[in-house]
Amino acid sequence: MNSLDEAMMLFNAAVARNEPSNQSFEIMINGKPYRTERAMLTYKDVVELAFPGHGPIHVFDVSFSGGIGTNKEGILDPRSGYVFIHNGTKFSAYDTSNA
Repeated sequence: MNSLDEAMMLFNAAVARNEPSNQSFEIMINGKPYRTERAMLTYKDVVELAFPGHGPIHVFDVSFSGGIGTNKEGILDPRSGYVFIHNGTKFSAYDTSNA
């Protein structure tokens, strides 16, 4: 195995565990720029960025566009939703608790 293969294997393992990568990504949430070192974001990650310190009774709708691969756009499920991102991935996150 060469060094590139080893690096890709380590990167893929880190992504699978949702650990920070050695790369930074600029994303947009509700039109506001954010930076993250995670190549994969979950529903919880997006909500924490958009609404830091939110209470446990809040419910959010989170949608995205500009994802990678077959998951280019959609809605993130609170229980299992995730998306692989790159620079420019856009999210909409709204508190629907009182809707």
